[in-house]
Amino acid sequence: MFAFDNEHSVLTCLDMGGAYLMVEPGGPPPVESKTVDQNPITLRFNVADIDGAAAALAKKGVAFRRRDNPWGRTLDFTDPEGNACQIRDEVGFGARILVCARRPLRDFGKASASPCCTARRRW
Repeated sequence: MFAFDNEHSVLTCLDMGGAYLMVEPGGPPPVESKTVDQNPITLRFNVADIDGAAAALAKKGVAFRRRDNPWGRTLDFTDPEGNACQIRDEVGFGARILVCARRPLRDFGKASASPCCTARRRW
């Protein structure tokens, strides 16, 4: 949406499909990543080209951990403030969601040979 940097404020505002996320820097940078107790939230972004995203992170000097999960690939990293961030393979995750969507609700949370997630729905 927009970003600005002047004597009054530094911020970036991102369009999130009808909502927005405003990011404002502040405070000293942490020596290590924040713990889950300090910040239990992970900002996750889906991308169509996770290899391209990995190359872009590496080019900017961002340290990340690549993980191959049954439901897709992710890149885990922290922002300059120590907050957990993740980039997720949209293709792998989308395929997994389609499989899950076809499973009856009563089957969620049960162990299965199916590639579907086993997390219980909370609603």
